[in-house]
Amino acid sequence: MTAIGVASLPRVKVPIWRTAKAAYRDTFGNLGALVTAAAVPFALSLLIDLALPEQQGGAGLLRLFLSTLVVALFELAWLRHLLLGREARPRLVPRLDRRLRTFIGYSLLLTLLTVPALLLQTVLEETSLPVPEILIVAVVILYAVGSYLWVRFGFVFLWIALDARERLGDSWRSTRSNGLRILIVLILVGLPLLLPLFGFGFFVGVVSPELGAQIENSTLEGAPLWVLLVAGNALLYLYYALSCAVVVGAFGVITGWLRHRNELLERFE
Repeated sequence: MTAIGVASLPRVKVPIWRTAKAAYRDTFGNLGALVTAAAVPFALSLLIDLALPEQQGGAGLLRLFLSTLVVALFELAWLRHLLLGREARPRLVPRLDRRLRTFIGYSLLLTLLTVPALLLQTVLEETSLPVPEILIVAVVILYAVGSYLWVRFGFVFLWIALDARERLGDSWRSTRSNGLRILIVLILVGLPLLLPLFGFGFFVGVVSPELGAQIENSTLEGAPLWVLLVAGNALLYLYYALSCAVVVGAFGVITGWLRHRNELLERFE
């Protein structure tokens, strides 16, 4: 595929509400493809959660590394479907080709943006000393900065999915003046997913305080643990899907990319 021509792109503003609504429409309007793309990565994520519980000290970076590899399998398949439609319907078993290797490489590279925040958070969680509020604020700021930088560089994943030549520098230039707007949309689409979590926590706290204490202390076992892992990962993958749809929507506004452009061109040849 040829370069899209980032330097010649007009300066446009990504619409916040319209992009958020379109993300939900595109995600829930393609549930079959979503389930196919997520099936194997979802199962692998469950295995990671079982093998490396969050309460295990020092496992944070390893969990982050493995999760990045697994989620990349899903995101590449899902992005290609969102970008290309029926001609790139997801496979149950991902194809381990050069495109996927490149996608994983950039995923690991951009994951480094969150490592400083993760390391500081881990240190604060494992210390027995009182934690100054300024350090908590520092963790939030580091995550915010890492998320913003990821947004500015995030178009690289779409270009890899399209086999285009553009990379990080092109993404940075094309998202200029839209980075914060895209980040706001990513936050907005995630807010409705918090309602089930709050509702579940309130319900458990009222019905079974003992179970609520086990969840808080990460000591769940048996069926309750499986329910929590499956439900938690389902919400997490739904957010991954919505996030991809947001970035694809913003990409379309900024670059003029149309999902069915190839089909439309074929009709007029």
